[in-house]
Amino acid sequence: MLILLISSFSRLKADETVWNNDTRTLSFARLDGKPWFSEGKAQIRLTGGLVVSTSDKRFDVTISDHHSQWVITGRDREKALDWEMTVTALAPLDVRIDFTLYNRSIHSLKLDQIDILDGKLTGTADPDKNRCLTSGLHSWDGGNLVRLLPGTKVESYYTLAVQSPALAAGFLTGLHNLDRFSFIPGPAETEFRAYGECNQCILPSGESRSVDPLFISGGGHPLSKMEHFADLAARENGVQLWPENFATWCSWYSGWMRQESIYEYKDGLQHGVETNIPLIYKLLGSRGTPSMRVVDDSSEMAYGDWDNHTLAVPNGFSRLAQLISKAGIKAGVWYPPFWVSTGSRLFQEKPELLCRNNDGQVAVGKKALIPESMYGNHLAFIDASNPAAADQLKTTARAWRDRGFRYVMTDFMYWGAWQQKRFDSTLTSVETYMRGLSAMRRGYGKDTYWLHCGALLGPAMGMCDGMRIGGDSHGDDIDSYKSAASRWFYNWRVWLNDPDAIVCSRYGEQKGLDWNRSWMSWMALAGTVMTYGDTFDDLPAGYVELYKRVFPPLPKAGRPLDIWENDPYLLWGLDPGKADGENTLFGLFEFQGHRQGQEIALNLDEISARVRSWDLTPDQSPETWLLWDFWEQRLIKCKGPFLTIPVPSRSCRVFSMHPYLGRPQLIGTSGHFSQGPLETQDIKWDARAGILTGKVRGNGGDPTILFIYLPEGMKCVTASVAYFAVIPAKAEQDVLALQVPATGEAPVRFELIFSGSAEKPVARPFVKGLSGEVKSGKGK
Repeated sequence: MLILLISSFSRLKADETVWNNDTRTLSFARLDGKPWFSEGKAQIRLTGGLVVSTSDKRFDVTISDHHSQWVITGRDREKALDWEMTVTALAPLDVRIDFTLYNRSIHSLKLDQIDILDGKLTGTADPDKNRCLTSGLHSWDGGNLVRLLPGTKVESYYTLAVQSPALAAGFLTGLHNLDRFSFIPGPAETEFRAYGECNQCILPSGESRSVDPLFISGGGHPLSKMEHFADLAARENGVQLWPENFATWCSWYSGWMRQESIYEYKDGLQHGVETNIPLIYKLLGSRGTPSMRVVDDSSEMAYGDWDNHTLAVPNGFSRLAQLISKAGIKAGVWYPPFWVSTGSRLFQEKPELLCRNNDGQVAVGKKALIPESMYGNHLAFIDASNPAAADQLKTTARAWRDRGFRYVMTDFMYWGAWQQKRFDSTLTSVETYMRGLSAMRRGYGKDTYWLHCGALLGPAMGMCDGMRIGGDSHGDDIDSYKSAASRWFYNWRVWLNDPDAIVCSRYGEQKGLDWNRSWMSWMALAGTVMTYGDTFDDLPAGYVELYKRVFPPLPKAGRPLDIWENDPYLLWGLDPGKADGENTLFGLFEFQGHRQGQEIALNLDEISARVRSWDLTPDQSPETWLLWDFWEQRLIKCKGPFLTIPVPSRSCRVFSMHPYLGRPQLIGTSGHFSQGPLETQDIKWDARAGILTGKVRGNGGDPTILFIYLPEGMKCVTASVAYFAVIPAKAEQDVLALQVPATGEAPVRFELIFSGSAEKPVARPFVKGLSGEVKSGKGK
């Protein structure tokens, strides 16, 4: 180890990180030596207003060199606060920062905030690239895409991505603080601060405190770097992704909501669940692993006691879990774990477990910001900084598990991060919250799928399996659509995103087939969990068919392809895997009715590339693209990169896009939105014999149709399915429709023999540009 006493400048790595001993600040440089971040320092903000900065002259500073990692240590000559900053070079222009402070005084210190990095982002912003991706406090807040304006402050929790000057940043854990960013653009530089709230926690004499590590990148494509951040965060937090995607029926969305309907609608909640169990298994049970979530949110519920028998579930939650599980469906339950009703036994018998206001009184009702219209202001909250309270949370979690539930949705969770008086004043609100999460996870076990709602995002990494990433959508809230895009990078990296929800019909009011087709499709292409709420004893058949064609969701993450081009974005893309060659899924969506009469010029080269990477593009693209429209079942053949089509109004288009291969090729199927990868396998082309073979099983074993492009100059001579001769129909002049009957569990072989020859495929240079440019007028 090489210890360097600081001279005027210390270059920690050539052309990358520089410490200036005169200003006591840190800068990060590009390969040309010009800084992309300057005047960097950490700051400790004590309760009462005193700010201690690593740039203060009171510190003797040394640097330890560990190859690509440097430890910068500040020794306080006043013997009050020492600090240690570790800077790790992860990649060119990618940095990780860790920070720890030590209380060397004889007194305890009370902390308000720790700024892990405060400084300036250098470089001039491109006015045409002024978008910024921010995150709200909890899962309901969602994320936002904002325009940067000089002098206008932008704030974000957990993560931040800036289009120009390029920046991506995020806190790699959420163990200690409520982590935030502050960002103020200027004409030549931008004020930047990454910090964690400490909530006046106490740092005793002789003790240390670390903050959550920060990832920051000043180069490359910021959206690509956000996915890289998520990968790093997953490793940092020991994330083990749930192995399959979910389609979850929810009793609340199906109509059993609070007082107005939970007892009366269709003879009440318990009867409604019992009615839908066999229907869901019959209609959707063959499409992935179905699950059912039971929600009893009536105000008579004794929150905190979490009894097995309630007014809405008189025969017991355990009985419902047994019925659901016996039907081959994963049993799920909803509850807000930190809530305690004032009428509960827990409130009356164990008030020492509850959160307090700053005056020391148990926090109840309006003081705790509970909407009176929802829950009558009769709630208190568990203080998990008390070990006995954490044990209570674990006991409740274990009780739900013992009742047979292996899917748990915990709601209204951020109340567990209590910011006022806590039992253990040395903990921050987030550390209190984390104690509660850890206790609950021990209670559920790792084999229980745990969905967080109304939750803090940072602390959930490594804890939850799924995360609600927006508010209650009821199947038509555009904010859900926007939030799924702004938080896409977490999906299938840190957890499974759940945008919530599909609702085709409620209380006899239907949204319409086209709307629900579109709402289901964007969720499918986003690769999220698909929560839904419908009563299947009276749902019209047309809606059931929609469910059958989008379930099961794929265990893959999609991308919002034009998130920095159109507001709101219009394009989702997903790589479903290969069927017959490369297959790109993308959809065009418009939900607000604001673009009537407009058209969009799609760059198919960009769409195909962005589905797989934000910043890596091939040198060449096919001269001809083949697009199969899933819902309309028609072909669009496009020569060159550009295709102009009308922007649908409150509707969608979903395409499977393929490069022209110069031979007959599968371009789509009718049974599942993936249009090939889920329903087919082992597709092969024998060029010498002119034979296309493969195996097929319709979605859920149901009948399906294979759509096969027939190039000019070729003819289908014979065809067979399951070794029986068939005659393919013609969906279009150059598209064959091969009918496949119900097959049961095993796929069957198909074969088509062709004669003739086709034009060979041609490649051309890749064309860069916008993925979709909206214009006025009419397209194809």
